[in-house]
Amino acid sequence: MSNIQHIIKLLKSDSPARRYNACEELIALRQSLPPEAIDVLISLTKDSNSDVASMAQRVLAIDANEKKWGVRVADMRMILFWIAFGVIISTVTLGIILGNTKTVSQKIVMAYHCPEAINVTEKLGPMVVDTDRQPIGPTLLGGICTFADGSTKVISPNEYLATIIAGSFGLSAVISVSIPVVFTLLHIMWKKKAKRVTRITNEEVASK
Repeated sequence: MSNIQHIIKLLKSDSPARRYNACEELIALRQSLPPEAIDVLISLTKDSNSDVASMAQRVLAIDANEKKWGVRVADMRMILFWIAFGVIISTVTLGIILGNTKTVSQKIVMAYHCPEAINVTEKLGPMVVDTDRQPIGPTLLGGICTFADGSTKVISPNEYLATIIAGSFGLSAVISVSIPVVFTLLHIMWKKKAKRVTRITNEEVASK
């Protein structure tokens, strides 16, 4: 006989002390109670012994609260999973879009390599062709930062591409994380406002 079954048997004892102790043992178990135990506890809430009845109500309340929080934790884990999944997908997608947007990529390079420059341009080489002799695009030889005094700074192609990739995905990650954070804060604010309105409404109704 399992421990829970033994306790259920004690709940049905003729001795009030045993019934009371059985309720205490259920609390000590700290696990979700089976339907059989719930049924017995419901009947014990009307026990002739007031202490047993009170303890049975307490056990039922604790069990209901733990099950409620168990469901909430499971729901929260699922929500966090989908938020994380969405953040990853949006980070990758947005990072690719930003990296291929010339204006954004040049701003990223300027911010990292030459923040005082007035503009950044790409230094391009000969056209690259594929195996079928079809043009793919010019060779990237790096970037050129131009300053207000006319001076320039050349950025190597490896540094130029690495900066664009790191900056694009870093910026997209910040944006992707910020969106759910903002919506979460708005949701919390909305819930607080809704509770305040409900409380005020109830107070007004009660005062009439």
